Amino acid sequence: IVPNLLEGELLIRPGLPPEWESASIDTPDVGYTYTREGDVERFEIRSRLKRPASLRLRAAARASQVAGVTVNGQKAEWQCIPAVGEPVIEILAQQADDANVEIRWKGHKPASVECPKIVGLGEPLVARCGDALVSEVRDPQEMLKEASCAANELRAIAAGRLGHRTAFARLEQDDLIWWAPLEVEIRPPLEISHSGVDWPSGEVEFVVRNNTDKPLAGS
Repeated sequence: IVPNLLEGELLIRPGLPPEWESASIDTPDVGYTYTREGDVERFEIRSRLKRPASLRLRAAARASQVAGVTVNGQKAEWQCIPAVGEPVIEILAQQADDANVEIRWKGHKPASVECPKIVGLGEPLVARCGDALVSEVRDPQEMLKEASCAANELRAIAAGRLGHRTAFARLEQDDLIWWAPLEVEIRPPLEISHSGVDWPSGEVEFVVRNNTDKPLAGS
């Protein structure tokens, strides 16, 4: 809940868990009630601000298509805005107080990204994005080499420095566009994860962790 009376606007960005079907939040100046029935979400806004304010509601997308949006029973415009992590739509209303917003969804759930958590340096990295199309990649930490997008897949070679790294894939699915983070830890292709000496036998024991996509052959 972000009131901005200098601009005459009330911004509400609900951060409710997706499994919740109802919630009610109140502060001394602003409150709202949320309900969900199937594919329909409703937001009832209460504003007790000292000045009139318009409403800017940003809601996380529950499905890949918007069947319709109304404010106080009247058809309202909406847009998908740039967001990271999950797709978000924005709805405007001239008056925040007593605004009743209804969103009707249809289609599939927004896609989730399947990406390996650990990749060996110089090894292939493949991220699969379900029903979403990968249209662009941004790599501010230079963790990807030879990156390419094909339909719902991103393929690259793990590069750069070792450690936890994040790149971003721009996903498109029906009415939605958003940026999905690709969080990966880059490690050496092979690591000794444990070692020890059995002094009575004079043997050295160690465990090798294989961070590649190829099996190791022992001898």
